[in-house]
Amino acid sequence: MKSSKNQDSPILAENPGTNWHNLLWQEALMKIGSRISGLTENEAKERIIRYGANELVGKKQTPLIVVFLRQFRSPMIYVLLAAGIISLLAQFFTGQEHFIDAIVIFGVIVLNAVIGTLQEGRAEKAMEALLEMAAPKAKVRRNGNIETIPARQIVPGDIILFGAGDKVPADVRLLESANLKVNESALTGESVPVEKQLAPVPEDAIIAERTSMIFMSTIIASGRAMGVAVLTGMATEIGKIATGLAEVKQEETPLQRNIKKLSRYLVFVFLGVSALLVVVGLRHGLGLFDLFMLAISAAVASIPEGLPAVVTVVLAIGMRSMARRNAIIRKLVAVERPWAPPR
Repeated sequence: MKSSKNQDSPILAENPGTNWHNLLWQEALMKIGSRISGLTENEAKERIIRYGANELVGKKQTPLIVVFLRQFRSPMIYVLLAAGIISLLAQFFTGQEHFIDAIVIFGVIVLNAVIGTLQEGRAEKAMEALLEMAAPKAKVRRNGNIETIPARQIVPGDIILFGAGDKVPADVRLLESANLKVNESALTGESVPVEKQLAPVPEDAIIAERTSMIFMSTIIASGRAMGVAVLTGMATEIGKIATGLAEVKQEETPLQRNIKKLSRYLVFVFLGVSALLVVVGLRHGLGLFDLFMLAISAAVASIPEGLPAVVTVVLAIGMRSMARRNAIIRKLVAVERPWAPPR
């Protein structure tokens, strides 16, 4: 599963609404313009130019600097930055010992960003490893001979042979099968292998019931089969899912909303306390400069510098725990889940 320039498949344009599962295998073979002996090398070259490589289009990898800067997109971090800057200004104008406060605040901010960047970087590497594993070779018939080629070179019309343990490299209409069972959990979530057969199924059958088809990224659990590739790359069912995922808009998680709400609450509390201090200070005859420094001290004291770091560490621990259970989390905030009280 690597990136490709061919994001629109001509298969969809030329065969809109083709229900391959509803066709007799002879009809499917004729419609795709192929034969049992397979395509010739010239036909395969023409089709790879015409339809593009058989690969899924993924998002470009996020640069490390962008991942690092993304860790600062939090209202709590904004409040901490303001507190740190105020502490530096207080040190500069008054000479009082606020420098240590500023160092602690900025240190916490940077540490929080480094932890988040490291965790997301490890997840990106793990995702890349999975994508490499998802690009197997396949046995096809070319010029009447059986050849093993990279899965990305498969084109619509290729005759593909399968055995137990093989990963399906495209959406395929079955031509022959013997005791064939396919693990379709990657596509449908069904953990029990599905029995396949050659007979057409109703036109409105859902994906899980299209027993005359096998789909990209599923695995042959048992038996053997031969089929013709009818859809490749982003035109496959798994490609449609990948397209849908790429178009999903990012939404704030409950944790992010709660932190934002807490940040606003702290700002209001700080402003309220500062106003109260000004009123009380004026009644006691304090000068404006003394009141300003008093408000700064209150601001620095009211900011929970350790909160972002604590949240990040807790989420990082959760990410590690999920990784031990073979679940890869790309972003720290995705680890959280709604809490339900014990019954």
